[in-house]
Amino acid sequence: MDLVAQKYLLIGHIQVDTSLWHAADSVGDSVLVDIHHQSGGVVSLNNHAHLVSEPNKTNPVAVYQYSHWAQLGDKLIFTPHHER
Repeated sequence: MDLVAQKYLLIGHIQVDTSLWHAADSVGDSVLVDIHHQSGGVVSLNNHAHLVSEPNKTNPVAVYQYSHWAQLGDKLIFTPHHER
């Protein structure tokens, strides 16, 4: 039996400098990522990015992580935004 991958897990990070936006680490699940095909079609809207690294005194960057299962060859555009 041969095992063939049909989909691939894509993981991305959004880094927000808290010296530019002081509430960057306290927005919870309101950081969202929209995913579109390069041709313009919608793949998925409002995917939640989750806080994976909080800022501290030596590193003022909050890091959010998001993921998406994609097919090999997909040409995708990821657009992060903050839910207001």
